[in-house]
Amino acid sequence: MNINILFVCSGNVFRSVFAEGYMKHLLRKNNINNKINVYSCGIFAEEKFKLPDSIKKLFQLYDIKEKDLSKHIPTRINEKLLSDAYLILVMDKTHIEFIKQNFSNYFNKTFLLKEYVGFYLQPEIFDPIGQPENVYLSTAEEIKICIEILTKKLYKNLF
Repeated sequence: MNINILFVCSGNVFRSVFAEGYMKHLLRKNNINNKINVYSCGIFAEEKFKLPDSIKKLFQLYDIKEKDLSKHIPTRINEKLLSDAYLILVMDKTHIEFIKQNFSNYFNKTFLLKEYVGFYLQPEIFDPIGQPENVYLSTAEEIKICIEILTKKLYKNLF
């Protein structure tokens, strides 16, 4: 059984891209990459959006080779990605609202990433775009912890 996980952020240049890359990395390390497919998109993504240098540094820092950033094209959220997804994980409440208003038939499988893995007090992962590099790093750490919990949870529940 193969399942598709979709990560959603605003521009598909940092949060969802990091979540996708790090999850692919963990899945390969745990030898379950042939059972789960991981994708990302953004609610306002445009092909011309550029990846921040911070994400390239983070992929090097965590040795993420499973997603080639040189080939990443920011992808706007669409019906096909949503319909193919087993689980849709978003970063903040604006993404939940966007899906609720524009793609309501997929709302039942859409969750805040942090909330889905058990962080209820501060369930949003905010956009670091335009912030100092240390904000990108702490955002990536937040996502990394969530992805580690998510991977264990999916493995336990699905396999």
